[in-house]
Amino acid sequence: MKFVTSKYLPARDASTLFSVAGLHAHEFGGFVFINMAENPPSFEEFYGPLLPMLASYKMEEMFVVKDLCVEVPANWKVLVNVFNEPYHAHSTHPQIKPSVDDYFIQSDFYPNGHNRQLFPVGVVSPRWPDDETVNEALAYFLMEAGVDPASYKGDAKGVRRALQAAKRRPNNRYGVDYSGYTDNQLTDDWNPSLFPNVTLNMHPEGVLFMRMRPHPTNPERAFYDAWVLSRRLADGVRPPAYMGVEPDVDVTGATRPARQRTTSEEPRGGDVVDQDVANMVTLYKGMRSRGLGGIIRFSEQEKRIQQFFSEMDLYLDGSKGDLK
Repeated sequence: MKFVTSKYLPARDASTLFSVAGLHAHEFGGFVFINMAENPPSFEEFYGPLLPMLASYKMEEMFVVKDLCVEVPANWKVLVNVFNEPYHAHSTHPQIKPSVDDYFIQSDFYPNGHNRQLFPVGVVSPRWPDDETVNEALAYFLMEAGVDPASYKGDAKGVRRALQAAKRRPNNRYGVDYSGYTDNQLTDDWNPSLFPNVTLNMHPEGVLFMRMRPHPTNPERAFYDAWVLSRRLADGVRPPAYMGVEPDVDVTGATRPARQRTTSEEPRGGDVVDQDVANMVTLYKGMRSRGLGGIIRFSEQEKRIQQFFSEMDLYLDGSKGDLK
């Protein structure tokens, strides 16, 4: 099941399935998924148990507030797998350690190469030396959720629950109806990867939707597409800072921002995305090193990467799917 979209589409019947000139397409969450195989599996069969979780975020009700296409000097599979292991987080994104647990995370694996990881947010990393003090990052999360950090009486360990409680209020600062979400969804980063080339960072307020594409002529280059989707928020409230939306961008949904075409030298994706892009470049250079004789074994935190290549091998050796 390949993913193709050129614009944000208004919500219609998610069960729509149609065929045009031999292309099988399905609309879901405001996006169009296209499969060019002659007899592809149904959309529901291919994505299976992931669909209820994806549907719960109601992306069809969101709109684009950032549209980015970055050309990267690396193979597209490297771009995919930069997001498929958690151990890069504490070194590539050291600024998240005071407010994100990058160590005790949940990993789930599904048929057809799909998977997800859940990162607790609003809690310090075990790699951070102080798990008692409400540090600057946690205080900022409280402020964004409408909680005065000065009036907060707990310690760092209670911030995540305080954020969830603040969002459960009918008059919460974001103006979002959180009733259809679990407590963990209110705070945590739910990170599914859809085989072969899509990964998402999902929150009720907005979603970072990322697609990795091969270069049409050069296998040592690829395109990293990133759309930031935002829900309609309360008047005057901007998307959370982690979404990387510039302060001058219209976030009301009245206008769609122009697509930014950039390079890995200046990706303009915000701090975290820019760090990931730099990681793509460095990783690919390392893989091309004459000193690397090959990967013999994947670590425990690389199970998503192992699943990706195992699924890819099934297509390459003809055991699964149709590559025509």
